[in-house]
Amino acid sequence: MLSCGEESAALTFEHLGNSWHERSLRSALTGIAVDEREHQILLAGLRASLPQPRQDPSLDATMRRFFMRLADRDVHVHFVRIVAIDSAVCQILGALRRRGKPIDSDVHICSILERIHQDEARHVAIASRCATPLLNSARGRDIAADARERLTHVLRLRASSLDSLSVDPDQLFARLRALPRLARQNGAR
Repeated sequence: MLSCGEESAALTFEHLGNSWHERSLRSALTGIAVDEREHQILLAGLRASLPQPRQDPSLDATMRRFFMRLADRDVHVHFVRIVAIDSAVCQILGALRRRGKPIDSDVHICSILERIHQDEARHVAIASRCATPLLNSARGRDIAADARERLTHVLRLRASSLDSLSVDPDQLFARLRALPRLARQNGAR
């Protein structure tokens, strides 16, 4: 699932970087596209070292629809959704990497996920700059909450995989459905 997200993000940030008007943000967005392509390569290497997952065309179609629905003609809406999803990815990676979890014992996997986690946190900060002022509105918080809810729906299809990695899916999904922290921090005061 992470690999599919990275592919979608690379294409999205490449497009957004090419269309953004402010030079410094355009450069930052193009840099994110490069990061996302590197994440794809890192995750592909991990995936190649693991047993092949069973084919699930229904899951593949659900994930494609999910990522396609993140886009919006209104670039600010698109960025709010990116903030919501990328900050959720940070929460997911944090849960997977938590001390005492199975992944924590594998230095190679943990270092790759740590790198991706750090990059995604930086991506959230950049996308948040692009999403302002929509993030500062009730509408923006609703958009972010909806994106998180849809992500949770997709992840629920593989809840048993999270459980097998000692991550309680119900707890994680409850945290993901909560209003993204960035939206609250930037919320109307």
